[in-house]
Amino acid sequence: MTDEEATKALLHMTQIWWQRELPDPTLRVWKREIEPRDFEPVMATINSLGREKDFWPSFAEFAKVYAQTAPQLSTPRNLEFIEHEDGSVTRIVDGVIVN
Repeated sequence: MTDEEATKALLHMTQIWWQRELPDPTLRVWKREIEPRDFEPVMATINSLGREKDFWPSFAEFAKVYAQTAPQLSTPRNLEFIEHEDGSVTRIVDGVIVN
């Protein structure tokens, strides 16, 4: 997503979870967390979490809902596989490790 889209997503998050104001450094960390992802699934994830959570989600909660939401809304632009010596494979979709 673009920088402008990431800012819009963060603004949306602050409007949903307005009860607790996050410091700027924390918002920058969140921005780095969401920027590699697709905008539409991020917004759908935020909306889904906003209906379920009264307070800011953890990165783990966000990633879990995003992983469930993103495949339904977008086709990966960039799919990579990294094979490890132990035979395991890491899948990276649009710069985000998904397994």
